[in-house]
Amino acid sequence: MIAKGYKSFEVKMNKLQIIKEGDSYGVIVSFRKSKEIDKLHRLIIKKLNPLREGHIREIYKDPDYIKRFSKGKRSLIKKILFEVGYPRALDAYDPHISITRFGSPIWRKDIELPRFNFRRMWIKEIGIFTMGEYGTCRKLIHKFTLK
Repeated sequence: MIAKGYKSFEVKMNKLQIIKEGDSYGVIVSFRKSKEIDKLHRLIIKKLNPLREGHIREIYKDPDYIKRFSKGKRSLIKKILFEVGYPRALDAYDPHISITRFGSPIWRKDIELPRFNFRRMWIKEIGIFTMGEYGTCRKLIHKFTLK
């Protein structure tokens, strides 16, 4: 129902960047957080969050988990975890596509980013995926086409 009521839209890619998560590094393509992305993100959470029935993944229950975030973001992340069960949602959501993740003993200085010609792309579908260890979309369960 969400996909049928939502039109496809264009997003602008910001940059290719290296991110740090715990002891590992990843490479992502980040997107500008447009009104369209934010509105769709919040609508999906509003409609689907009741299905979670308060469940929180075990990794997020670990008291040390929150230490992965800067001190300034920890209270926001705790609030979001309580509300929706996932730390990088709502106001902490940064639209991106994960390209790869490097585990230890890779260091940031060892990662070279290729030249990247920034473009726009159309969002025409949304999907339901199984999630990986770092919140990555691992396996497509079903996709829905926007109108």
